[in-house]
Amino acid sequence: MFAAACVLLASLAARQDPTTFGEGELDNPTEVEVSASAAGFLADADRQLAELRAGSVADADRDRAWNTIFDAWRYALESCTVDEWNLPDPSLDLAGKSASVAPDATDARRAEGIECAVLRRLRVLDEPERAAWNARFGARATEELARAADDVARWAAVERSYPATDAAARAAARLGD
Repeated sequence: MFAAACVLLASLAARQDPTTFGEGELDNPTEVEVSASAAGFLADADRQLAELRAGSVADADRDRAWNTIFDAWRYALESCTVDEWNLPDPSLDLAGKSASVAPDATDARRAEGIECAVLRRLRVLDEPERAAWNARFGARATEELARAADDVARWAAVERSYPATDAAARAAARLGD
C-alpha cells in the first residue's frame, strides 16, 4: 500500500511543471462588495487631511477641518454594512505611505474593510489628534455603550462605529468575554 502511494505521488510530481514553485497565481474569482458611499467619504477626508498636513488650512479653521475629517470617517462607517469593502486609493498618502494602484491589476487583493480603512487612518494620527478624535466621539460612544446594557449586537455596533475610543475598547473586551 505504501509503495503504491509513493508511485502515485511520484507520477503526479513528474507531471508538474518543474519551473513553478510556491502557490503560483491565485486566480481567485472572489468578488468583494465595494461601498461607493464609504469610499467617497474616505476620499473626501483624505483630500482634506492632505490639505491640513500641507499647511493649506488657516490656523483659525484647523479645528473645523479636523471635525470635518472625523465626521467623514464616521459617515463612512455609518454608510455601509459590515461586509462592504474599500479598494486602495492611488492618491492616498498618509504619513508618507502611498496605497498606489498596482500595474498588475491586483487591487482587489488589497481591498480592506471600511472599519480597517478608518482604523488605518486613525493610526497615523499623533497624540493630540487622537485626543481630538476622542473628544469628538468619546462621550457619545460611552453613552451608547451604557444604553446597550447587555445587548451584544449593540456592543458590536459601538465597537465598530467609534473605533479608537475608550468605549470601543470596553465594548470589544465585553465581546471577547
